[in-house]
Amino acid sequence: MGGVDRADRNFWNYLHTHKSVKWWKKVVFYLLELCFVNALVIYRSFHLGPQRIDKLRLAMINGLLEGYQRCQIRGRRQALEAPFRLTERHFVGVTQREGYNPDCIVCSDRKKKRHQTKYICIECDLPMCPVPCHRRYHTRQNYRVACSKDFHSENL
Repeated sequence: MGGVDRADRNFWNYLHTHKSVKWWKKVVFYLLELCFVNALVIYRSFHLGPQRIDKLRLAMINGLLEGYQRCQIRGRRQALEAPFRLTERHFVGVTQREGYNPDCIVCSDRKKKRHQTKYICIECDLPMCPVPCHRRYHTRQNYRVACSKDFHSENL
């Protein structure tokens, strides 16, 4: 009974609760956590000294995902051809909502540099800088570009 009690204590110390209505999901998460605790016991028998449990968990996850390609696409995929965007007449306008400055869809990147604008294309109803982003969006298939002060000033 000593081994069973110790295993239960280790299991409940490292358990991450996952709320679910489906009973089989609870069983799957329980078994995954149990496998993690067993792997932790084996890991500690070979490695002496302090270990970070969260780093071991991430190393196990990365090891399981090693052979798979991770998807980088977020949101809706862009159509390969956008005839409406490239052929129709489009005009620059100002957004009607007070205090609303969305990110420019051409030059803004939340990971590197965010660029907000109050201008929109009236036909597309998409936020974009009037110069040069509006022309770039409506004339090029691949319109994304990194924002910089030089990019906006050289095209004036």
